[in-house]
Amino acid sequence: WLKLLFPATMARHHLQGRKKPHLSRVRSKLRKEKLNHTKKTRKKRELEKLQAEVKRAAKLSQAQQYTFFRATEAILCVGEGNFSFAAALAEKMNALRRNPEAGGGVIATCLDDKSTLRDKYTDGKVNVKRIEAAAGAVLYGVDATCLHEREEFAHAFDKIVFQFPHLGSGEKSVERSVHQHQHLLRSFFESARRCLKRLKTSEIHVTLKEGEPYKSWQVVSMASSGNNEIQCRTVLPFVPSDWPGYEHRRTQGFDERSSKKDNSEIAKGAKTYIFAFRKEYLDALEAHGED
Repeated sequence: WLKLLFPATMARHHLQGRKKPHLSRVRSKLRKEKLNHTKKTRKKRELEKLQAEVKRAAKLSQAQQYTFFRATEAILCVGEGNFSFAAALAEKMNALRRNPEAGGGVIATCLDDKSTLRDKYTDGKVNVKRIEAAAGAVLYGVDATCLHEREEFAHAFDKIVFQFPHLGSGEKSVERSVHQHQHLLRSFFESARRCLKRLKTSEIHVTLKEGEPYKSWQVVSMASSGNNEIQCRTVLPFVPSDWPGYEHRRTQGFDERSSKKDNSEIAKGAKTYIFAFRKEYLDALEAHGED
């Protein structure tokens, strides 16, 4: 009954003889717990970062091990800008070719005429000379959506390469721009597949930047739109350093106010989508005796 009458007095009496907790000790304990939690969180983040780096390194290794091109293959590059990629490819191919008479080689094309190209890309002339010195050829005024209209292109190539397709129209509406680029890709695939040799090793390579709006272009879907002949075989990271002398350029041309001389514009990442004929399609052709 004393507890009910004198609660505070009894509480103090109850604590007599016991060691009261010091506030500084409590704060110290809390700091230690917080520090331990921070260390665990930091270690977890470091582990996740390391795992991501290992994963990326594995992908890069996969890209480097993938045999993109063989020495005797006939390769068509479309939509070139300053021809730096085609030049690097032609030099690689030429270095691999032990016998100059073995055939194959690079044909590099662009949509612009010769005069326009030189105005847009001051380094274009140098890269054209690199291609020709490496036993390649250059064609101007070639529309990547109308390749099949050239008789000499019919089922002529082992590989067809389109690096960073872009209309460069300056369309402000994201939705309209996405539709326009989807149409570009559909038309390109529809034309390009008619220019590939009908072999299981024949491929179409399309390289795009990662992220939006490029993801919305749905390049894999555009490839099979309207046909059941080709499918995506694999997707690999594009590594600019694998192509000596390559410098990314915009469709509008090089302008020091909006362009950069190095490859920093694709530093956030890019992917090469590799397409090939479906096995069922090639088997059906063979069954009907078609080459």
